[in-house]
Amino acid sequence: MEIIEDSTKKRLEQVQLIFDDMKKTFNKDLDKFDIHLNNFVINARTITFLMQAEFGNINGFNDWYKRKQEEMKRKGFNKFVDIRNTIEKQGNIRNTSVLHITVKDKSESNAKLLTAEIDEKGKNKNEIYGSFEMKPFFGGIDKLDLTKLDETMFNQCKEYFNYLKIIVDEAYKIFNKDKPKKEAS
Repeated sequence: MEIIEDSTKKRLEQVQLIFDDMKKTFNKDLDKFDIHLNNFVINARTITFLMQAEFGNINGFNDWYKRKQEEMKRKGFNKFVDIRNTIEKQGNIRNTSVLHITVKDKSESNAKLLTAEIDEKGKNKNEIYGSFEMKPFFGGIDKLDLTKLDETMFNQCKEYFNYLKIIVDEAYKIFNKDKPKKEAS
């Protein structure tokens, strides 16, 4: 068995295909989306492992990578470690949806009547306007963070993948020239 040269880039290409499949099924086929979501999380997490294996012996890489790890934590991408661990050790995660309601003024765009009392003459009073939509959410309802409902699982994956593309490109620009070349067999 031979290790593919530029394994990190190849894995990034594989994850791009998985992400594209996830994008096609998002909000269309929840069962297939869940499959792609689980595959995405597992495979995306391996990109940094492969990068460390590929460049770990090159001078300066480990310091550079420690800075990137801190950056990933600040951006909240470390949650993908926990999600991957859940998938690997407990089973697939299921993307679920929650109803996100935003109360708005009647004059705001997309404002719809959410609720109202009806007086004795049959007219609405105490009207409440707003908007609502179903938003993807993964995990148990006990872990529901109301402050993060605007960040859908799909968008979190997209942000994480875009960040991975940036650091892989950066690693190849900085460290690829110092990588030992494989001997022809």
